[in-house]
Amino acid sequence: MIKKLFFLVAFAVLASSFLVQKPITSPLNVSDEKIEVFFSKGMSQAELDAIQTQMSEKGITLNYLELKFKKDRLTAIKFEVSDNKGHEGSAYTSFSAFSKGRFGFMIDPSENAAVAFAVGNI
Repeated sequence: MIKKLFFLVAFAVLASSFLVQKPITSPLNVSDEKIEVFFSKGMSQAELDAIQTQMSEKGITLNYLELKFKKDRLTAIKFEVSDNKGHEGSAYTSFSAFSKGRFGFMIDPSENAAVAFAVGNI
């Protein structure tokens, strides 16, 4: 009986670690060449506010149109973003336990950029 209980607890802990999505990289990468912002399940309102402030300081307008949280952690996001060069876009996602890839936006103002502006799954 104790072995079964131990097994069930160990399984539950292990399974829950796979269900909690961790950010793939830092949510914000800013350099002279490129700006990348990635949103992930589990971000807090404070993290989202900090990203919005940093983008504003770079001349980028980031508006959150819809945010859904569960226990103060992000589960869905709809946003719009625009830069001072006329690029603009919006995207929405509802994060699942098995979400893969990076979701957010990328701005590359360099003349040699393969993609100058991208929004959504990046």
